[in-house]
Amino acid sequence: MGTNQGDNAMTSAKFSTRITAAASAVLATAALLAAPVAHAAWEPTKPVEFIVPAGTGGGADQMARLIRGSWSSTTS
Repeated sequence: MGTNQGDNAMTSAKFSTRITAAASAVLATAALLAAPVAHAAWEPTKPVEFIVPAGTGGGADQMARLIRGSWSSTTS
């Protein structure tokens, strides 16, 4: 009799884990399917301004200019 109670508790724990995993998979899939729709819907209405708190010509400045250039070519 003690074995059946232990088996029931184990089965319940496995079931709970499977339900949690299934729910997580469904939520992740929904998020992945919704992401392209949300991404495609946004487009800037005004020019985007990069503010780089570093000196001109440094690594951060060069990276911001690189990003700005690639972003400008994809949003035009």
